[in-house]
Amino acid sequence: MFNFFKKEKNSTDTQDTVFAPVDGDVQDISRSSDPVFAAKTMGNGFAIIPTSGKLFAPVNGQVTLVANTKHALTIQTVDGADVLLHFGIDTVNLFGKPFDLKVQKGDQVKAKSVLGSMDISQIKSAGLSAEVLVIFVKSEGKDTTVKSVGSNKKHGDLIGRYTINKEK
Repeated sequence: MFNFFKKEKNSTDTQDTVFAPVDGDVQDISRSSDPVFAAKTMGNGFAIIPTSGKLFAPVNGQVTLVANTKHALTIQTVDGADVLLHFGIDTVNLFGKPFDLKVQKGDQVKAKSVLGSMDISQIKSAGLSAEVLVIFVKSEGKDTTVKSVGSNKKHGDLIGRYTINKEK
């Protein structure tokens, strides 16, 4: 009768879950204090105001980039989504001091596994925001839809779902 949630045959869309990478208040990316991220220039996602500095993987995949300054990394999922984790706003200027990452480029990670930590008090004492961003990076041939499922979360809690709509 009603098949709202049934995928069409030969659909190239994929859908998966995303988990909280840190304890805190999950918000739509448009509420980020950084106007570039808030405008979704790099892609859609979530902003999290952290209450803890422990960092965890929000998805399964392979680490494809770790910034030299440790303020950001990307994970590529098996379905091809590139997920940027950005730790704090303008924290690139801290040259890695508040970050202790346990992963490197090429590592396979499971959702909810430890990525490292960040010192929230050190970031705040530098006058910067410690918000953590989870961004599904825009790429040619893919449009990613992100839906949130709550606000205050603990790391590992479900925070949303993403769908990759591949252009045919």
